[in-house]
Amino acid sequence: MPVIKEVVGRIKDVVIGTDGRQMVRFHGIFVNQPHVIEGQVIQETLEHIRVKIVPAVGFGPEDVQDIIHRVQQRLGWEVKVSVETVKTIPRTKAGKFQAVISHVK
Repeated sequence: MPVIKEVVGRIKDVVIGTDGRQMVRFHGIFVNQPHVIEGQVIQETLEHIRVKIVPAVGFGPEDVQDIIHRVQQRLGWEVKVSVETVKTIPRTKAGKFQAVISHVK
């Protein structure tokens, strides 16, 4: 029988650290965030993460700082994190919510 060399899935769901580590389930930064309805992590470069937030009532500067802290805690303090609030997070053509998007090859 043929041997499968590698099974690759959910490549876009992986955030890559500046040291090359690949991290899955990165959307866990939104756990226990009572003022966040939805969040999406977008890795623009190894050094820049953009976070889109659909805010709930009460969302404020403390929540932004907590999200930045959680991202930097995982990726390193030198990583720039920008947080933007949006009304909605677009779905894919298939109608699915994509919690993590990476533009890093």
